Amino acid sequence: PLASVLLTKWKGQQNISKEVETELNHANVPLLDSRIRDLTRYKSFNTPSYLEEYQNVLKELEIT
Repeated sequence: PLASVLLTKWKGQQNISKEVETELNHANVPLLDSRIRDLTRYKSFNTPSYLEEYQNVLKELEIT
């Protein structure tokens, strides 16, 4: 697809997160497999040091 949705502020155990993903899938919206969780450590970054989830997104988007 020319565009895909990246779900951020993801809380996989909460119903709203599951409902959003279900509705987007039902509407055939292309979703990236990666999710960016809603972590306190992301909010307190002065200099980012924990970016594993963002690195996963970059790998998923790489064109081979």
